[in-house]
Amino acid sequence: MKGEGTIDLHTTRERAFKMLLDPGVLKECMVGCKRFEKVEEGIYKANISLGFLPVKGDYDITIKLTDLKEPEQYNMKMSGKGGPGEIKMLNHIHLDEKGHTTVLSYTYEAEIHGKVTKAGKPVLKKVAGFIVKDFFKRFEKEIKRSKV
Repeated sequence: MKGEGTIDLHTTRERAFKMLLDPGVLKECMVGCKRFEKVEEGIYKANISLGFLPVKGDYDITIKLTDLKEPEQYNMKMSGKGGPGEIKMLNHIHLDEKGHTTVLSYTYEAEIHGKVTKAGKPVLKKVAGFIVKDFFKRFEKEIKRSKV
C-alpha cells in the first residue's frame, strides 16, 4: 500500500526538521501512543493502541530515523507486532522552503500481515492512509502550539 501527501507549515524548514527529530513531538503525533522511548540515536521503541477495525489492538513498534539530510529530508521506518498482525511502514519526509512557509511532503509504503489481512486491501489501505495523515495533522498542530 502506497500513498502521499503535503502540508504547508507556518515555520522555517530548520525548525520543522528539528521538531521532526524530537521524541516528545513524535510521541504526540502518533495516534494511540502510550509509551515512546529512545533506545539510541535515531532509534525508538513505542507502544501504540489502535482503535480502528480491523487493526484494533496494541502494537509494540520500533521506529528508525534514517538517511537524514538536515534540514531537508529523512526516512522513518516503522515495524511492529500486535495481536491482530504485523505492520511495516516506510515514510519518506521532505521539507521545502516556499516563501515564509515550509512545505512538508511525504510518501509512504505500508505492509500489513497476519489475521488483520482478512479485511482486504481496500480497507487496510484506507486505515493506513488515515494513520499517516493523522500523524502529519498532529505534527502541524505541534508546530502551531510550540513557541520554540
